[in-house]
Amino acid sequence: MKTSESDKHSLNKHIRSFGPNRGRGIAALTPVFEEGMPRFGLMAADCAQWDAIFPSVQPCVLEIGFGMGHSLYETAQKHPERNYIGVEVYPAGVACLLRQLIRAPLPNLKVFAGDAVPMVADLIPAQALCKVQVYFPDPWPKKRHQKRRIIQEAFIKLLSQAVAPGGWLHLATDWPDYAEHMVATLATSTEWGSVALPHPESERGATKFESRGKALGYPPQDFLYQRR
Repeated sequence: MKTSESDKHSLNKHIRSFGPNRGRGIAALTPVFEEGMPRFGLMAADCAQWDAIFPSVQPCVLEIGFGMGHSLYETAQKHPERNYIGVEVYPAGVACLLRQLIRAPLPNLKVFAGDAVPMVADLIPAQALCKVQVYFPDPWPKKRHQKRRIIQEAFIKLLSQAVAPGGWLHLATDWPDYAEHMVATLATSTEWGSVALPHPESERGATKFESRGKALGYPPQDFLYQRR
């Protein structure tokens, strides 16, 4: 069952988990987009024929907010038995992953440039995913901004509709308050059950944000949940 129109309005109104793009040199990224997106990009229209997105029909993983994409690329390279879709709202990150794919294409990795909330709500068929990965999302540390955190009850419920029973949700953060928020939010869910770590599904590559956090004294925390 897909999300109702009222629920979609509520999600889009309250979960805007990214700030305005203040990056410079966006025009310089145009050639990368023009070359990379037709080959490796995932467009909204493509999702209407879900089984035709990749050359092979196999379990599909969605990574939300892949940053510069290095970790996602390495993971997709390491696991050719799975298909991967990376969603990123910032053009610089999308361009970085596209450059990697242009240099060394991977048939099991596609890039979606845009906001993950409407993408999941409107484009992903029910139970189409085997796993969702959300690594080091913006913690929005100020209390008045915490409603922007992407890990919210409504979005967790939405993800449960996209993931098949037995599938996975892997979260990671280096912000202690956000870790507590994640645990508290998932504790109320009837769709997801907590899984003890270590577990094979909790393995992941290091990200730029993780390395930066470690340097500042913020160790990462991982949380794994299974779709009931």
